[in-house]
Amino acid sequence: MAESGRRRDRGRVDHTWNDGRDPAATVDDVSFVRALLEELRATLVIHPQRLYATGFSNGAMFTHRLGVEMGDTFAALGPVSGTVAKTIAETATPARPVPVIMFHGTDDAMAPWHGGQALLGEAVAVPDTVDWWVARNQCGRRSKYEWLPNTHPARTTPACGKRPMPPRRQPGR
Repeated sequence: MAESGRRRDRGRVDHTWNDGRDPAATVDDVSFVRALLEELRATLVIHPQRLYATGFSNGAMFTHRLGVEMGDTFAALGPVSGTVAKTIAETATPARPVPVIMFHGTDDAMAPWHGGQALLGEAVAVPDTVDWWVARNQCGRRSKYEWLPNTHPARTTPACGKRPMPPRRQPGR
């Protein structure tokens, strides 16, 4: 699904999802997703209980917003490297409990584990996001964290200021 983007200063489109961090954002990406799903339902066979939302980084934060505003539409959420926006966490409650599985690293400057100011606005810490969903979903116990070791320290991106990733294997080799 292509992101719709929102207008920023001087009329540029910044190609980000409106995840709820910017109260001045006027693009309604939630309505865009609703309209897209209606179009897909009209042309494809879609099982209504097997729709899932996922996204990475800003898309993950938007996934949390979709879970709040369209929780009755999705079977579950799977955000990767993104927490719930502070503005959403402070004001919103999903219409129903929504299953969520989150994946997040501890050394992510774009979506900090401990929350705080990120590129497009303030984000909630990862543990607080988990606790927020636990409370909203009325879970009887704290969710499970599983810490996985970094078994491939050479597999980092150049953007992190570390060694580049090794070349990918060519198909058929």
